[in-house]
Amino acid sequence: ETVTLNIESDGGAPDYTPLQADFELSGQTSSRQVQWSNGAMQSRSLYGVALTPRRSGGFKLPGL
Repeated sequence: ETVTLNIESDGGAPDYTPLQADFELSGQTSSRQVQWSNGAMQSRSLYGVALTPRRSGGFKLPGL
């Protein structure tokens, strides 16, 4: 069964390489939100990727 992994970051795009051993990756999306508050800019990036397991069983996601 395919699931979607959503990641919020204030840095660069995540490196999905550690996931490729256990999952097929597809449907990658990204968006960026910028907000001004009290004269200061705040930005965050949102990333999504669809994960389809290569085998059955339990999985532990590695740090990205």
